[in-house]
Amino acid sequence: MDELDKLALEAQKHPADSKARKKALTKLVMAIQASGKLYCADRYDSPEVYNEALQEVWLYVCQNIDRYDPSKGNAITWVNYTLKWRFRDAADRHLNRKRVSQDNQRKWVQTLSLDVPVTPDSDGESGETYLDSIPQETPPFMPADKLRGYIENDPQGIFQHRHIRNHPEANYRTIALFYLENKSWAEIVAEFGNKIPYRTIHSFFRRACRHFAPQFKDYLDSEEGLG
Repeated sequence: MDELDKLALEAQKHPADSKARKKALTKLVMAIQASGKLYCADRYDSPEVYNEALQEVWLYVCQNIDRYDPSKGNAITWVNYTLKWRFRDAADRHLNRKRVSQDNQRKWVQTLSLDVPVTPDSDGESGETYLDSIPQETPPFMPADKLRGYIENDPQGIFQHRHIRNHPEANYRTIALFYLENKSWAEIVAEFGNKIPYRTIHSFFRRACRHFAPQFKDYLDSEEGLG
C-alpha cells in the first residue's frame, strides 16, 4: 500500500464534513498533485479541457472518497480512471460549444442569452450565468499581493458583504484570501464543506473581481501616490 492509498483510507476514517476529513482530503489532493502519477492521454492536446476535467476530479474525490475501494485497486488508479471519464465529458462539452459557435444563427441567440442569470438574484450579481458556467483558469482581475491587507481589513465591509447567494460565509473577502494563499480551487471548495459547486465559487469570484477592479485600481494608485 503506497502513501496515496494510506491518505485516502485516512480520509475515510473521519466523518463527512468534519474538519479532520477536510484536512485529510486536502493532504490527499496535494499529494496526488505532487506525485507525478496523474495520467491523461490527451492532456497536452487540449490543456483547457484537461484543466476543467481536473477540477471536476478533485471535487469528485472530495465528495466521494468513501467510494474508493482498496480491494479493487490503488488510489491513483481510481483517480486516473475518474479523470479519463471527466476528460471525455469535458471534451464533449467543448466540442458542442464549438459546433454552436460555427452556426451563425445559433451563435446570435447564444450571444443574447449568455448573460442571463440561470438563477436570478436580487442584486443581479450573485446568480450564475451561462457565460460563467464556462470555466476559465484565471479571473479577469487577479488581486496583487499588495492588496492582501486591503482585502483582509475590508474597512467598509464591502468585500464581506458581497457573497454567494444563501451562503454569507462564502463571501468575496474569504474566497480572495484563500486565493491569495495559493489554495487550489478544490481546496477552496473543501473549505466550505464541499457544499458549494466549484463552478459557482469560481464564477462568483470572477464576477466579483470585475466588480471591484476599479476600487482596487484606485487603492493601488493612491498607495503609489503616497509612496
